[in-house]
Amino acid sequence: MIYILNRLPPSYQSFKTSIRTMQISLSLDNLYALLISEEIHLQTEALKFSTIADNQAALYATRGRGRHGQSRSAPDGTQQSRYGQQQSNTCQICKKKGHTADVCWHCLNANYNPTQNAS
Repeated sequence: MIYILNRLPPSYQSFKTSIRTMQISLSLDNLYALLISEEIHLQTEALKFSTIADNQAALYATRGRGRHGQSRSAPDGTQQSRYGQQQSNTCQICKKKGHTADVCWHCLNANYNPTQNAS
C-alpha cells in the first residue's frame, strides 16, 4: 500500500497524508475505492476552477469599454456611430435631446411628469 501511495502525483498529497494517518488499516479494495473517489474530486475541482477562470477572463475582456465602441455622444445631442452616420437621440422619458431613456436621471422618479420640463 505504501508503494501505491508513494507513486501518486503531488496533487494527491492531502489524500496520501490522510491515508497514512488513519487509525485502521485499509484493504486494497477500500484503498482503490478511495482513490477513485479522490480522482473524481480532483477532476471536479479542476473543472470548477477552470470555469471560474474562464468567466473572469470574459469579464476582464469587456471591462472599460463602455458601450462597446458603438457610439459616442456629442454636446448637441447627436451621436457619432462607429459606422460614421450621426444619430439624434431624444429621451422617451423627459423628451430632451442628448440622451436616451436608459440613462435618463428622471427614470427613477415616479412623480415626474414629462410635460413639465420638456424642451
